[in-house]
Amino acid sequence: MDILITPNSSRPAAITASSPPKANHSVSFNDLLTRLIDEAKPQQAHTTPPEPVMLVGEITPENRTVSEVLMQHKDLKASTWDIIHGEQNQNKAYTKIEPGTRIYYNSEEGMLTWSTTVQNSSSEQPAATTHSHPPRTASAIPGARHSNSTAPEHVDLTIDLSEAVQRYLGTSYKEINCYELLVKGLQDMNIPYGGRDGLFAKLTHMALDKGMVPNAYLNGEGIVKVAGSLVLSKNYSGSGNWREEAATLISEIEQLLDNGQILSFSTKTRGHTGIVSQKNNQWTFINSGRLDHSVDVNSVHRGVGEEFLHEEIRNWFKLAHAKGENLSVTLGQLEQGKIRTAFNMSESFSKRS
Repeated sequence: MDILITPNSSRPAAITASSPPKANHSVSFNDLLTRLIDEAKPQQAHTTPPEPVMLVGEITPENRTVSEVLMQHKDLKASTWDIIHGEQNQNKAYTKIEPGTRIYYNSEEGMLTWSTTVQNSSSEQPAATTHSHPPRTASAIPGARHSNSTAPEHVDLTIDLSEAVQRYLGTSYKEINCYELLVKGLQDMNIPYGGRDGLFAKLTHMALDKGMVPNAYLNGEGIVKVAGSLVLSKNYSGSGNWREEAATLISEIEQLLDNGQILSFSTKTRGHTGIVSQKNNQWTFINSGRLDHSVDVNSVHRGVGEEFLHEEIRNWFKLAHAKGENLSVTLGQLEQGKIRTAFNMSESFSKRS
């Protein structure tokens, strides 16, 4: 369509344009030129700001933990441990995540969420995540009471670890596994576990520094390395006479036992940890798992309970022999000085009288 131009020397009489001006109005050359230039500019798409909740990735056989999924994300991998240690995320049940679950991160709140995805108008949104229980050993990170980097004023050594876990007796294994039981006892003694300077951070960093998977030291042996001292460490081939080897160890270890010590068993395919205690003048083993030799006949079948220690030791020798696997047995105890050094604490410990 032709647009009428106000007469002016040296200017074209008519210019073809894609849209007319308002009816019965002439347009100056400058106004027309400005409009044509504007129309020729690339039109910017009307975009909305990105949503704060982003899909990080999916739990798979290759990326089995939340930390591994975060490390695969180009924008979040450098912040993996800060996110996991953050106050919003440190107390989540990471090991209850099934393969195929998608992990989401809210950049505004710093919060991780996950669950099976739900379809909503062809877009995926994370469903509400339950995280009332601490995480387990299989993935990154158990949670903790202490979320900041400030060490507590004192560690409560007026009780030992065996006393600290008494209130969890009878709890289902679905709620607390063997390592979680140990962590809960440490927390109840006011020993920092979560947070940037807690035991979890120290254990995972120690593993990474040695080129190991992040959860390599999330076990009883790791706790002893960082916050205690080794009392006994034995390795057995699994091919000898398991009854004789068990009897020899029992005889040797009895001279070293004390309430609150951490006792751990491990083979190539299995591992277990618990706490040494006493009942009716017999050495016992407080742990969470299948209770084959329970002291209390009314205890749960699978969960937190107290077993006869000698029977538990024999059971592990028998198991290693049946599978033809090496057996490692370690006994350790918490140390005031080690804890104080690990967390840069003063000497203001609450001590047993």
